Amino acid sequence: MGWKLRFALLFIILVSSLDVWFCLEDAEFLQEFELNPLARWVIELYGVHGLVAIKHGGVATVVASLCHLEDRRYRFRRVVLWVILAIQALVLGCYVVRCSIYCPFDFWRLANP
Repeated sequence: MGWKLRFALLFIILVSSLDVWFCLEDAEFLQEFELNPLARWVIELYGVHGLVAIKHGGVATVVASLCHLEDRRYRFRRVVLWVILAIQALVLGCYVVRCSIYCPFDFWRLANP
């Protein structure tokens, strides 16, 4: 396994961890504000901790699948990896504004004097 795949897997795990952290942070309001109907349904059935468990299982499945595709030299493994990375980048983009609220350092003012 090359360093590029390891870096991509680390990125996927870190973004997923941030997503789970915000789920737990907003646990009491999550069912009201969650946009994903499947996630709302899981919260209704199993609660926020059930949703977190399913998210962890999904991330583990994705990581194991990407490692398997790499080991087998699957023809379209890079396409699959880039699609997953694009989705994770979109998830991260949704949290960029929210993270800036928690960060005491104003990066936007520093970048745009």
